[in-house]
Amino acid sequence: MKYLTTITTLPVPSIFGYQTSMESNPVKIPYVLMQCIRGNMLYDIGGPDILTSEQKEKVRMSIASIQCQMSTICLRQIGSLVLGPEGTIEIGPLPASFGFQGPFSSPIDYYLS
Repeated sequence: MKYLTTITTLPVPSIFGYQTSMESNPVKIPYVLMQCIRGNMLYDIGGPDILTSEQKEKVRMSIASIQCQMSTICLRQIGSLVLGPEGTIEIGPLPASFGFQGPFSSPIDYYLS
């Protein structure tokens, strides 16, 4: 989320706290506490059929804008985004459940691992 705020203009909620490990947290389940972003989900208010053609066009343009911004993101390595010790965003290894580590410098390194 922090990474997206630095390279896009997308509305991204602030993260107040999180825990990915089940063993080392008091609730024993992964969680994320984040800011609520105001708005409604389209399906909660009746779905796309309740919209006028102008509203549908606005929704499509909004989704296209998000997809265009996300499609421009390019990382220099293949791996997971992690917070470094100074709060910087770094590329770290992939989760152990993937069966390999990384980060990888190229797609060839990734596929050969």
